[in-house]
Amino acid sequence: MPSFFFHELFSDPFVFVVPVGWDFFHGLAHCRERAGGRPFHVVMPTQWDVTATREEYARIWTKTRHICPEATMLWLVPRHSDAELLASMGIDVMHCHKNAFLDETIFRPDKNATKRYSAAFSANSAAFKRHELAWGVERLALVTYIFPGAESLELVKGYRDLAYSNYDRETNTMTSLSANGVAAVLTQAQCGLMLSQVEGGNYASAEYMLCGLPVITTPSTGGRHELWDSRQVRVVAPTPAAVEAGVAQCLDWPVDPEELHALALAKAIPHRRRLLDWLSRVIERDAHAMANANAWLPSFRDKLRALHQASPA
Repeated sequence: MPSFFFHELFSDPFVFVVPVGWDFFHGLAHCRERAGGRPFHVVMPTQWDVTATREEYARIWTKTRHICPEATMLWLVPRHSDAELLASMGIDVMHCHKNAFLDETIFRPDKNATKRYSAAFSANSAAFKRHELAWGVERLALVTYIFPGAESLELVKGYRDLAYSNYDRETNTMTSLSANGVAAVLTQAQCGLMLSQVEGGNYASAEYMLCGLPVITTPSTGGRHELWDSRQVRVVAPTPAAVEAGVAQCLDWPVDPEELHALALAKAIPHRRRLLDWLSRVIERDAHAMANANAWLPSFRDKLRALHQASPA
């Protein structure tokens, strides 16, 4: 049975969050079922590089308006240029980075954590994550999951010195981690790795920083850098030697985890406030007054999502 991400922000009027991804239309069907024929609003964070997928996004926008005329849609994109591009195609869009909606009370430094790992790499099993660039990193912590359409785990079998992994290569089994479980692993690492060449916002990149980890990244497009600060990030060439050298250098990098957390949160808050502006208009009351000092609503949850199972056809 297929699964999909869906989250309800308000019920009067209905405001839902459904990411624009492979499971989007299952989520949209759940919105319609929940709304019971009444008009509703749906916030749609994009998952991939908008420039590379703009034609597919235009198709989804057109199809959604056709099959679901009772919905008011707002697309969230990581870059201002992404917002301009989709707006020029007739899509209602906001420059609002999905990484701004990581829960900073979950992803935060742990002063009692022992630094057991030289680096953490939180990445799904797909080839675009470029696992092979990190195969030789010593004392690595790997947090992974099977990416839909990329069921092969061959790429995550190549690591030579895993100090931790939620994937057991001997039994070929995967242990799912909660957000708190992921944060517990990250806070034990010296730095976080980002190795894809093209991607969207990428939650892991902000999870690292909120946990107080500097980031070793290869050059990339898609918008994950939007919430970064130069004091948190080192860019290295996309080669195993460069990644390994970057990790080794990071061990001597003076880091204040609480400062990194604060820098990342400060970058996120303006994006949250933009969404609160829009929510205030559609619910016709002041969403800012309902939020805390970090512009976080009680109805928000980590990543603004929950995993659901699709109803049988």
